[in-house]
This record gives sequence, C-alpha cells and structure tokens, in this order.
Amino acid sequence: MSGSFGAQVVLDPASQAALGARGGAASTIHGNTVARDLGLISNGLDPLLTAGPPNQVVPFSLNFMAPGWLDPGVTFTRASTATYTDAGGTIQTAAVNQPRWDYDPVTHALKGLLIEEARTNVLLNSAVLSTQSVTVPASVQALSFYGTGTITLSGAFTGSLVGTGPYPSRASLIFTPTAGVLTLTVTGSVLNAQLE
Repeated sequence: MSGSFGAQVVLDPASQAALGARGGAASTIHGNTVARDLGLISNGLDPLLTAGPPNQVVPFSLNFMAPGWLDPGVTFTRASTATYTDAGGTIQTAAVNQPRWDYDPVTHALKGLLIEEARTNVLLNSAVLSTQSVTVPASVQALSFYGTGTITLSGAFTGSLVGTGPYPSRASLIFTPTAGVLTLTVTGSVLNAQLE
C-alpha cells in the first residue's frame, strides 16, 4: 500500500465508529477492515500492512531523519557517487548506492535523507575548475560553483558568473544557450563547479 500513512491495525466492525471520532480512516484489505491512525505520523511511525496473511501487521518505518539507518524494507540505489554536507558542515562524497543524510552547512542541523533526480555535470575536473569548452543543447542550463572567482561564458551563450565566496556560499546562473559549443573561461577560485 504505497502512499499510506499512519499505523494500520485490523478492526472488528464494532470498532470502526470509534476510529472516525479520533480522526482516522478505514479501508478494506484482504477482506479485513484496516484502520490508519494518522496521529502517529508526527512521531515518525509509519507501519504498513504487508501483502502477507490477513490480520498481519508488520512495522515499517519511513523515518528518514535517522542518520545511517533505513528500514530493512527500503532499498536505496544510486548509479554514481554524489556529494552531501556532513554533520560538521563539510562536503563529503557518498559511494554508489550509499544513502546521504544531508546537514545544513551553517547550523549543522540535520535536513534528512537527500534524494535528488538524476543529473549529469558536463564539466570536467569540476572540483577545481579550469577553462574548458563543452557541447550544450538549446535547453535550460544551470551553472554554479563555490569560490570568489569568475566564469566567463562565450560561444553558445554570452555572460558571466561571479563567485559570492567560499562554501557554503554558492553562485548560480540559469540560462538557455543556443545548441553548440560553450566556452567557460575561468579566473580565480572556482570550486565544485556544476553545469547541468
């Protein structure tokens, strides 16, 4: 039952009326009435009824605010490495298929499990960027980096992006080039650059 929230318990017909008074909901699964107590969401509890025998309830946690732990019923996959901010405010790289718990780089507060759509950074050696040319389509592009340097764009798009300071201050520019070769001329400190 994907998309379900709250604890699920099997109810007898006489208990269904009491559930409505508490703000819950009921439905039928495997011929049994199943109640969802929506009040348990705020406590990070989210048991789901499994496809097992009728009247069987198996706890299943969708709490993604517990660093380093995912419910055994959750499968996490990612085809590449990816970065995140650790509890100390430092950028780290997670291995393939390793979940990332992201933290605010300034307050160090946990933001939760970091899940992003698939993207490809077309820049080479982007940790410390140097001048390069890349082929881009005529679609929206996002350029960003940490540092105090400047990236001057020419060819498929003309413009520049000036850095706003070291991490966690990230400069960014959204633009739509013509299809073709985009040259990025780098001056100064341009770190962890991305063109997606």
